[in-house]
Amino acid sequence: MSLSDLCREFASAKTSTPAAIQRAGAAVIVEESNLEATHLVDTMATMLNDPIRLSSMSIAAKSLAHPKAVEEIAAMVRELAGSSDEVVGNSF
Repeated sequence: MSLSDLCREFASAKTSTPAAIQRAGAAVIVEESNLEATHLVDTMATMLNDPIRLSSMSIAAKSLAHPKAVEEIAAMVRELAGSSDEVVGNSF
């Protein structure tokens, strides 16, 4: 993967990631045009008053977890830097 490939991936993730999370049932997207207070309050109240929906969203979010993401990103960065040295220690 080249640096430009990596940059393209991050740029596309800015819009595709929230949509994918919503499609998985783990989020609700509020479009920028709907950011007025009344709409936000209504959206949040609807969600908070539906514990079954919140539980389903929690389960969906957990299903999207990627526990090895930090290690995989570090490996990509090392590859781009031309090094295969292992990182010693982990601050996470």
